[in-house]
Amino acid sequence: MLIPRRLKKLERDERGRCWLADLPRLVAELAREWDLELGTAYEGASVSYVAPVARGAKRMVLKMQWPHDECMYEADALLTWDGDGAVRLLAHDVGRHALLLERCSPGTRLAADDNVDRIAVVIGILPPVEIRRRAIQIPDHGGKVLGSEFAAGLGGGRKILRA
Repeated sequence: MLIPRRLKKLERDERGRCWLADLPRLVAELAREWDLELGTAYEGASVSYVAPVARGAKRMVLKMQWPHDECMYEADALLTWDGDGAVRLLAHDVGRHALLLERCSPGTRLAADDNVDRIAVVIGILPPVEIRRRAIQIPDHGGKVLGSEFAAGLGGGRKILRA
């Protein structure tokens, strides 16, 4: 199993090194338990191992989360949203921080399209996301900027979005 290049930044931290060392075993266990055929991991993720998987003709995605604050409520959110504006959560292993997701193939990154008003896109998404965040009682982390990499991708690392 190849570890995507962007995940290797986790090697800077002891917890990250331990998680990366254990990742092949975790992925193999889940592939066996959930009867998944594993594809080559996507390169875009920076704190999760994300790979296309299949079970027979059914196409899905396996997401192994590096345990950190911002991932702790993702499964709850996906269950609440149930495919409305996000992929469906098909299975979840809390202890191994694993999500089996409906497949949605990556397209063009918002930050890569100069012909789109990025701020308008985000403004259109945020109200329903905030309503749903409150519905599942996700803490706002005291006004901490949501996803520094996400904000950086919208325009030069400006602090645009607040929880």
